Formats: sequence, structure tokens, C-alpha cells
Amino acid sequence: MKTTTFVSFSLLMCMGGCVVITETPEVPETPEESHAVYYVATGGSDTAGDGSEANPWQTVRYAMEHTPIEGGHEIVVKTGVHPSIGYITTQFETPVLLRAETPYKTTLQDPKGHRAGYLYGAKNITISGFNIAGNPHWNDDGKSAWNQNAYVFQIDKCENIVLENNILHDSYNNDVLKLNNYSYNCEVRGNIFYNQQPAPGHQLIDANQVYKCVIEDNIFFNNYPASGREQSINASGFIVVKSSVLRMQIESGEITLAEAMDKGSSRISIACNVFLNWFGRTDQPMILLGEDALPLYEVNNCMVENNLFIHNEVYATKEENLQYEKDHTANRIGGTWAIKGVNNVNFRANTITGFIQHGWHSYNNGDGHFGYALRVAIESANLNGSPATNPANKDITISNNIFSVPVKSVRGEGQLGIIVGGRKDWLESGKIDNNVYYNCGMPLREGSSAASDALTFSMDIHKIVGDPLLETDLSYGKVITPTWNSVTNRFAGSYTSIEQARIDLINKFGTPLSKDSPARDAADNANMPDNDILHNLRGAKRDIGAVEIQPL
Repeated sequence: MKTTTFVSFSLLMCMGGCVVITETPEVPETPEESHAVYYVATGGSDTAGDGSEANPWQTVRYAMEHTPIEGGHEIVVKTGVHPSIGYITTQFETPVLLRAETPYKTTLQDPKGHRAGYLYGAKNITISGFNIAGNPHWNDDGKSAWNQNAYVFQIDKCENIVLENNILHDSYNNDVLKLNNYSYNCEVRGNIFYNQQPAPGHQLIDANQVYKCVIEDNIFFNNYPASGREQSINASGFIVVKSSVLRMQIESGEITLAEAMDKGSSRISIACNVFLNWFGRTDQPMILLGEDALPLYEVNNCMVENNLFIHNEVYATKEENLQYEKDHTANRIGGTWAIKGVNNVNFRANTITGFIQHGWHSYNNGDGHFGYALRVAIESANLNGSPATNPANKDITISNNIFSVPVKSVRGEGQLGIIVGGRKDWLESGKIDNNVYYNCGMPLREGSSAASDALTFSMDIHKIVGDPLLETDLSYGKVITPTWNSVTNRFAGSYTSIEQARIDLINKFGTPLSKDSPARDAADNANMPDNDILHNLRGAKRDIGAVEIQPL
């Protein structure tokens, strides 16, 4: 232990006229907390191990339960395939880092199909660098699969949890990531998500009853054949933010409807992500805010900004929709975003490119060619035996976005339909302003009755109609989904990291090919983020869309 000696000089008159020098006792300094690193390996032992690199523990759960809650320590999990980290409830006083020894080479996958990890009531944990995979549990016939527990990974009733730089993929029952039940101040950033269970109500991320949470810098897509699974177009959206936990609490009598009114998910940020390769249901969007028929706002104060949405899905006609009922070959989408009973949502500085909106619905004459960037809706159903309906969506803003169909469809048509679809009485208040629209040189569509639609591009008094000069080739051969290959230790596209893949997708498909783009210097700075999707600082004259165009 370090000590410090304080010397004081006292002039003391003694009999011999001498000067006596006295010293104060040594005072120990306050010791600094030592940062410890603990290790977990498949060949370790929870009984004989001590957590050192030479003598590691065997399971993550044991390591989490035996790491001091103070000091900000680190747990390193050695390369290999590990079972579920189990049920983690530890509340660390100082954030602890749980990381893979080498990014993506440590796999968390339960052999019996349980969750790869379940954090309940945990606090101050960062999980980084893992390949987190679902695993089917095969029935006795050896062919059909089921999952004993839903989700690949779950964060439940937690605080200050960070998931960063992980691969989360392939759910066989429900969502890939469940973030729910009053979880607070959690961050999901820099990950890749793909292949949720292809069934109604199953998402890549289900954020249910959460507060002050961030979903940032991730990549979302579906590519079932890349995981050896049958292709499917029956999945729901990539991200849903909702509050159905409240419905369960109200129906069980845990809380009253009056007590639930201000408890909807709030302060949610969805930013700087890349969405591509839709394979899902006709009526589903990439991002859905609100889902249940609750007579309250399910989502409050949500920012959707600086995201890139690449619509490279196959074009489908009404006839192909009917063919879908026979052979499930058509692949269409209900929209980029959808809202149901939400309040104060800002969609800004996003770039949406591709054959936007392929869904077919009876609404809008059922002509098979309309769609929307944002679908406005409300839900109605019984709550405790009585009818319940969402309140009309309130304070919705759509500004400084790029909506672009760069080339014509296979039928020689443009595909940019209604920008905002939904009845006016489903939207209490909203604004659409200062966006760029391009429909491969063809007219934009207003829908069957512009007077009855919630918002249309014609209401955008500062609209810019022109080619933003984005990449025109969005074929499957061009748009590569960065699935992970554990043999080559690379992502498809030869990427070695998630961030490398994200940046390349943005540079190829979200960045205008020329500084002559009408998006350049055209943003309304009053509703623009300070940085772009690549975290570059935006200047005094900011560009519309997710990317701030750099000098070429």
C-alpha cells in the first residue's frame, strides 16, 4: 500500500538550545479500486476454477454471480460454443463488461432451445461481441422444431443494460430480442439482427413497456436460406415499440386503467440503423409504434432519425397477391413505418429508397400499387370485456426525409404511393414538411381520395421533387445481406465487422452519388440532428436525408 509522510518542523527550545524536528505519523492514501478481469471457458470449472485466465470458470452465470458488484470489472468469455448464460439477476453498482474474447467467435446458443440469455431485474451490464443464436428443439419425429422458451435473448425489468457489437439471429419461437417490462435506460447499438420466427406478432426487436431506451447503429434484415431455413414471407416487422404489458396488468387487476394512462413506452430513440431485405407480411412495416387496442398512448416521445431503409424486396401486383395464397411466393410490404395510438413522434432525416410500398389492401380501391412511407391507424378490441380503442395519433412530424424510387418496376411503373396512409380522424395532429420525393420520373400518387387521407405529399408546402441521385441497382445480387459465416469468420460481403458492413451499405445505397443532389444544403435546420447516420457533424447548411454529403 502506498503511504505519504507529512513532515512538520517545530522549533522547540530545549535545554541545549537544540532544534527538534518532529514527524507526523504516516497516513495511508485511499486505495484505488482494482479493475479485475475474470475468465470463462468451456473447459473451465465453476467448482475448481478461480476465474483467472489459467483457471477459468465454466459458465457465464457463475461468473456474473461471483464478480464483485463494485469496481467496474470485466468478464471475458473464451472462444467456443457456450450454452445459455442463464437467468441473470445481478445488480452491479458499477457497470460490468461481459465480452467475447474475440468478436463473434464466442457463440451463445442453448442446445435445448432455451433463451441464449435472460436478464431479469439486472443492472449495469454491457454485453459485447457475441454470436447469439436461437436453436430449435426437435420433436420426436426429428423434423418439426419448437422452442421451449420464446425469444433468443430477453432483457426484462432491467436498468442500464447495453447490447453492443453482437450478432443476434434466428428465433424459432417469437422475437429475436425481447426488451420489456419497465426496462429503463437500455441501449441496443452496433448489432446485427436477422431471421425472427416467420409468424404474426414476431419481431427482431420487441420493445414492450420500456423507457429512455436507444436502438442505434444496428443492421436489420431477414435471409432465412442463409441460415439453412426455408424462405418465408410471413414475419412481422423488424422493430415494434408498444405497451401490451399494460394490457396484461389491467386485465389481471394489477393496475387500473386510470393508473396506466401515463405509463406507455416513452423517450425512445431509433437512430442510425440500416434496414433491408424485407421478407414479411403484406400488412406489416419495418418499424411499428403501438400495436394493442389500449385507450391510451402506447408510445410517447419517440425519435426516428438518420436511418437508411433499403426496399429491395420483390415487386408484387394484385394478381401476385392472389398467387401468394397458393404458393407463398410474393413478397410485399405494408410500409416503412406504421403508428397506432402514439403521441409526439418525429420521423426526420431518414433515407427511404427502393420499390417502396408493395402491399395490397382493399383500402385505396385495392389497385395493388399504392403504399405509404407511414401508415396511420388505430386498433379496437375488448379490454376486460368492454370496447377499447386507441386515441387518435397526436403530434406526428415527418420532415427532412428522402423518399425515392430510383428506377421503374418490372411493370414499367413507379411505386412511390401515398406518403402517409390512413383516415384523417386517426390523426389528431401532424405535419409533413421539407422532404425530397422522387418516383423514377413519374408522377407521385395521392391515393383514392386525398381529402380523406391523413397526410399527403401535396400538404408538404416546402417539398422538393427531384432525383436525389441514389444508387439505382437494388437487386439481390447487389444488396448483400451481411449474414455471419462461422467457418470463414466473416460476414457475407467479406466484412470483418458489423460496423464495416453498416458503413458500406450506407455508402453504397444511402449516399447521393453527386453533390448535385437536390437534398444538398436543403434541410430545415430547425428539425435536424447535429450528426448524420455515420456520426459526421452536419454543417451550417445541412442536407436532407440520413447522410450529410461529404465533399466529392
